[in-house]
Amino acid sequence: MGLFSSIGSALSSIGSFVASVGSTVLKIATTPAIVRAISTVVQVIGIALDILRPDQSPEKHGEKVLAAAEMGITPESFASFDEYSQAIKNFEVKPDLEGKWSKEQKIAASAGVIAQGLTEYKSFSMDSAISLFMLVAQKPEFFTAERMLNLMGKTNDFTLIRDYLDDELDLYDSERVEAWLASAEADMPDGLSRDEIVASLRAQRADTE
Repeated sequence: MGLFSSIGSALSSIGSFVASVGSTVLKIATTPAIVRAISTVVQVIGIALDILRPDQSPEKHGEKVLAAAEMGITPESFASFDEYSQAIKNFEVKPDLEGKWSKEQKIAASAGVIAQGLTEYKSFSMDSAISLFMLVAQKPEFFTAERMLNLMGKTNDFTLIRDYLDDELDLYDSERVEAWLASAEADMPDGLSRDEIVASLRAQRADTE
């Protein structure tokens, strides 16, 4: 209880949106492998959205986000998300704050900011952004950064993808989403046939049940 209370307090200072997403990320990042997978996805998406610098890790970005929040620098402090993002890029963490937060807290903070960027730049809903990270946590070997970036170029509804994986859609919607995913997968460099892609998708869903 004490751990999650302190974590929640650290994230809540950044703002409700970032705190909601970040808290979810902390709860689903249950193993080192999942933490690494989420961190990689955060970095790749963050760079693609120009929120992270090309040489910046989510840990370093998240540390800036958390340290800036302690000085009142949050997304709500600016007229636009672009201005906030630029302020974080230029922010310098004071030496006495270095090491204050755990690796997981820093990655979660960065993930929360990236999720807000997805709503600003890609018209994601909060649920969709959270679903993106939940998919990575569920299937880190399948939902890689490369695959997520490919899917982001085709949809902003990752909640529907998660519902498909969890087998929560009716037959019509399940077949529709599966056909769409199979089409999206054709752009991946795996060289699989459509039948092989569909079989792979169904295997992922079966493993989740």
